[in-house]
Amino acid sequence: MATKNKLTNQSHPLEWMDALLPLHKKKDEPACVSIEEWTTFTNLRAILANAGEVVYSAAGGFKPFTPNEIHNFIALYILQGLSPSPHVKQKFQRQFEDPVNGNDMVVSMFGKNSEKGHKIFKTYFRVQDL
Repeated sequence: MATKNKLTNQSHPLEWMDALLPLHKKKDEPACVSIEEWTTFTNLRAILANAGEVVYSAAGGFKPFTPNEIHNFIALYILQGLSPSPHVKQKFQRQFEDPVNGNDMVVSMFGKNSEKGHKIFKTYFRVQDL
């Protein structure tokens, strides 16, 4: 895999992540899973659970996730593993508000209503190894 994707010890971590978990399905690797497929499954779970009508209607409704949003949430959990906070939602605060657990990069990446989006993501995102 490293030679096929031209990865070396000097490659950026994002290049490794894209090789192992690509954003879109690779045509030459039909068995490889993609974030796009995880996004479809997550949105389908939310729609079947009536997330837009019943569950999250009072909080502004459910808007289907994009593959980039799912990618960002996966990156958030990788950050949580590398730099743990008591609660992931603490990462959505600016560093001047919470100098220990706050993260300006996370705030700029997710923007407004990030905690609501994270709550919906936690509720409906599932993956399973076959």
